[in-house]
Amino acid sequence: MEAESARLRAISHPNIVPYLGLHQTPTTAFLLEEWINGPSLTEILNRKPISAVEALVYTKAICSALEALHKQNYLHLHIAPELIHINKRGEIFLGGIGAAQQINSIIEYPHDKYPNLYFSPEQLNGESLSPASDIYSLAALLYELTTAAWINGKDAPKTNEAIRKAHLDLAPPAPIKLNKNIPDHFSRMLLGTAQTA
Repeated sequence: MEAESARLRAISHPNIVPYLGLHQTPTTAFLLEEWINGPSLTEILNRKPISAVEALVYTKAICSALEALHKQNYLHLHIAPELIHINKRGEIFLGGIGAAQQINSIIEYPHDKYPNLYFSPEQLNGESLSPASDIYSLAALLYELTTAAWINGKDAPKTNEAIRKAHLDLAPPAPIKLNKNIPDHFSRMLLGTAQTA
């Protein structure tokens, strides 16, 4: 565990929140990372849909961070709006790398907490994981950013069973049907990424 933590601490990238290590008390363990002084995407999701141009700005930064992780043989696997922050200078950071896992890992998630709203089908099925898992999660998040709806075209479900079914069985509505301001080619690209990643 300590060797893995040291490898993650060594990852440095302008779009990754620096991981500081594992802190343990007699009863609890914490993954520590630097504080980013600025809002997370959670606040942005509470507003209206963002434009395709703005979405591409976030995409470029997050993809750059994921590429750096993937080159080090790690997967993020927990992409979520609360882990993406924008500082006072407008710089975008992906946090949560302390929980990253090796590529080709097979992970069993506790059923009382997971699945996460942005988990990939491979995560939900307990299959071997690849960079495609992170790309799927990012596409699901961008769908929400540009439509103000979850991938079912409505509000996110409240139960794990419904979340799982949506990721595995349902076809998301085309983003352009929910936000007419999205260019058609962007809508098709986003839908294709979420379905094929």
